[in-house]
Amino acid sequence: MNMHFLHVEDDADIAEFVKSYLEKCNFTVDHALLGSAALELLKTNSYDLCVLDLNLPDIDGLDLVKIIGNDYNIPVIVVSSQGDTTEKSIGIELGASDYIAKPFDPRELLARIRNQIKIRDLKPSAAPAQSQEAKSMRLCNGWSLSLSNRKLYTADNVSIELTDIDFNLLKTFLENPNRVLSRDQLLSSSDQNYRPAFDRSIDNRVSRLRDKFKQYGDDAEFIQTVRGVGYMYLV
Repeated sequence: MNMHFLHVEDDADIAEFVKSYLEKCNFTVDHALLGSAALELLKTNSYDLCVLDLNLPDIDGLDLVKIIGNDYNIPVIVVSSQGDTTEKSIGIELGASDYIAKPFDPRELLARIRNQIKIRDLKPSAAPAQSQEAKSMRLCNGWSLSLSNRKLYTADNVSIELTDIDFNLLKTFLENPNRVLSRDQLLSSSDQNYRPAFDRSIDNRVSRLRDKFKQYGDDAEFIQTVRGVGYMYLV
């Protein structure tokens, strides 16, 4: 299937180079020099992914990341200056799926794009309500999470009771594979009465969730800590 991408980049030479490279890989690419132009294209086209340079002349790139995350259900790969870790972290917290630093090799960009396509294809798809598969979500190492009885199952089908918060936390991880989630995002998704941003209580909750796996001999390395940002479910 031919994938349709949006590339937002104010440097026309870089934009043309990336567009030419990706089109040789059988992708369709629309280019916007400005953030405002990108918003107009998003209103009239359906895209599979957006590659977004954060340094735009008319709109703050981080604001654009937030808009795309809130209004359009597509992954965003942000492009930022080499070594600007703060900008990268904020972009991820606002909903970006990945980042790449300038200058970059187009082959690295292609690899990151293909990884996002793979992640999208791994996400559970909608299924009839009566389907047993629709009532559970698969984890790494043979584990599964039942959506019907809200229990965690080992590879040997041993059931483990979960609190509502633990269930919601694990479900959030499974719905966002290979995506860095901030502590505030995890708090808000796991507990309706979540505390203000930067509350570190999520660290205790993640630790408690990992302990459930460790009780059955699994170190739960698929739940990774991302220092200074949050956590990620790695598949």
